[in-house]
Amino acid sequence: MPNKRLEETRVRRAAGGRKSAETAPSVENGNLNTIETVDVGPLPTILGYALRRAQLAVFKEFQARFEAINIRPSQFGILTVIARNPGIKQTQVSEALYIKRANLVRLLDELEARDLIRRDASVHDRRSHSLNLTAYGTLFVAQMEEIHRQLEDHLADLLGKEAKASLLKMLHLLIASAPGADDLAADYD
Repeated sequence: MPNKRLEETRVRRAAGGRKSAETAPSVENGNLNTIETVDVGPLPTILGYALRRAQLAVFKEFQARFEAINIRPSQFGILTVIARNPGIKQTQVSEALYIKRANLVRLLDELEARDLIRRDASVHDRRSHSLNLTAYGTLFVAQMEEIHRQLEDHLADLLGKEAKASLLKMLHLLIASAPGADDLAADYD
């Protein structure tokens, strides 16, 4: 047997053994094989690990549903905030979504190039810009919101509406109690 230890792990798990298992691709003889069981130890019981895996699962579903209109989660957030706050300043969007200002500028450039938003010079301060949806952007956001409603319905169907509401409540509690919760700006989009 080429990997006796791996087979013993599989047998132990099948018999109700205590070690946790996840699946991951493995490389053997230089080739990427199909999924094999890999012992990841306590990782599935670690909150941060589970949160990240859940985020990846939701983002994968998000990407599949939004691929046709070419929107990433960060862009979705920006368009949502601008739609609900016409004339909002870039710094306010940055703070509301925890996106570093330098990263936000690039994201806004992308949305502006697609004619979804426009940046208007502030009448009070020429150094700052107010953000608004274009006419096309308004129609686009309506389409985007419908796709997102379908995604949320799908997630509610998977979890159950009460479990989804409970999960959201717990996540908001965790966010609010995190040290430095006001300084969560991400380096990524």
